[in-house]
Amino acid sequence: MSVDFYAQTMAGALAAFQRAADSSPVVAVGEFPLSCSIALVLVGVDTSSLASRTVDAVTGRRGFSHVYLDLCLAVDGRHRVIDYTITDGVHFAIPEKYAACRREWVTLPAVLGAEVWACVRARMARPLRVLPLALGNNDDTCIGLVVACMPERFRAELEILREGPCVSPNTLARWAGVK
Repeated sequence: MSVDFYAQTMAGALAAFQRAADSSPVVAVGEFPLSCSIALVLVGVDTSSLASRTVDAVTGRRGFSHVYLDLCLAVDGRHRVIDYTITDGVHFAIPEKYAACRREWVTLPAVLGAEVWACVRARMARPLRVLPLALGNNDDTCIGLVVACMPERFRAELEILREGPCVSPNTLARWAGVK
């Protein structure tokens, strides 16, 4: 990728930080937020996927099994998000991939969003672990990537709220108050 692409990416992220520059707490919204800011997107269980159903079942049954990061960013004229999958590792993706599943946007305060974005950005193109059902608190999973990129005080809060063997998208839903 070119230097221009990275400059545009940073410019887009910085613009999102400016628009989200308030000190409000984490706010969850049910659909893509009208105001552009960095958000964690909780993805509901894909009922056709055994792995998705299992992640939900062993981590609290709140209805979520995946998470990705929405930077409110356009790449090549299309809305892109940062996703972490077994097949592609950390990569830019189109959010429509999850359109059939329930999605909840958890908007991050500007400073936290900036920290998470910088950390995730450093992990772009990093491969994911080989196991298809990766439960754990290392950064080799979608949730591990997000948790590893959050400041320690948030990681501690998430650890207290977890249900099951590890912090999960369900833990993020509980933390953000998503029903």
